[in-house]
Amino acid sequence: MEYILNSKLEILKSLQSSAGGEIFAFEQQVMNYQIPCVSENIIPRKNIKYLERSTSEETISTLFGSMYLLDVPYTMDITIDRSLNTNYSNIENLVVSEGEIAWVSTFENNKASVQKIHLAEMLGTVKQLDLHAFDVAFSENNDLIISIESTSEIMRVSINSIHVAKNGDLYVGIRESGDPFEITESSCRKILVYKSSGGKLTSNVSYEFDKSKQRLFTSPCRITTLSDGDIVIVGDWITHIEGRLVALNRNGDLEWTYNGNSKINSDTSKFRPYDIVSSPEGYIVVADKNNHALHLLNGAGELIACKLLDEIGITLPKALCFDFSGYLWIGCSTFPEDKSGANIYAVKLGI
Repeated sequence: MEYILNSKLEILKSLQSSAGGEIFAFEQQVMNYQIPCVSENIIPRKNIKYLERSTSEETISTLFGSMYLLDVPYTMDITIDRSLNTNYSNIENLVVSEGEIAWVSTFENNKASVQKIHLAEMLGTVKQLDLHAFDVAFSENNDLIISIESTSEIMRVSINSIHVAKNGDLYVGIRESGDPFEITESSCRKILVYKSSGGKLTSNVSYEFDKSKQRLFTSPCRITTLSDGDIVIVGDWITHIEGRLVALNRNGDLEWTYNGNSKINSDTSKFRPYDIVSSPEGYIVVADKNNHALHLLNGAGELIACKLLDEIGITLPKALCFDFSGYLWIGCSTFPEDKSGANIYAVKLGI
């Protein structure tokens, strides 16, 4: 630094000089000067420490730009492939297997049944079981599993919802008998997980309370999973007209809750998930019967799209099922004054 300062002073003196020889002589002196090499190890690396500290969103935005989720950014395109009319007024549950064999549970005029039907043969009934099914599902062996309200010999428990994950694990929602929305200290509202191993099911996992010992559910009535059970989504019915989605991880920790789309919810049409399924692409599809809508969520519980089905002629969606070809089957209910029977639709989703 001292040399550079002296050189600048010499340059200034030379420029003020009238002797041209002095200027050229000094220029040559500067050109021949060797700048000393600077060591790269001025600060020894072993002495460098990085301290964790927060960075403001403004700084991150300046460096990398911003990303944010739009308010329902995508539209959901629904193409109706088929519409089938039934003799039932209410489709409670629906599962479709290969060969377009469907099992449909109904409840009307205080009479419940589960019927096996051929969808390709205009819904001709193949078999009928006179029982009240709360939920139905197929096992990994394509066996039909039906949950029925019953009493346990150990404790008064009613089986509510059931779900079979892709890896064969069985998820069962249970509660004690009685009012499904009245909770006491002795109430049992939980999800039992039966792990599949070697063709056998073993149970050693249950979800009932969060880390603060607060109940996770009021009445767990529908279940689906993402990524072979990494995320468990439960349709929790809070009242006769209102509900929510509760998502848990494998450890039973609460990940998120979803209370519907505020733009369509109202005091007279509250969000209540009558059925939930996971799509082949990993989305969560929810039947919102009260609002004649389908909700599409991602694994983080964010609303991706919401479609009002009555705009395309589908009302009161209640039961959902994806078949092996990727079609979404929607089983509906009917209005009290409607005597034409409930419809079942096969649709394709696109966003």
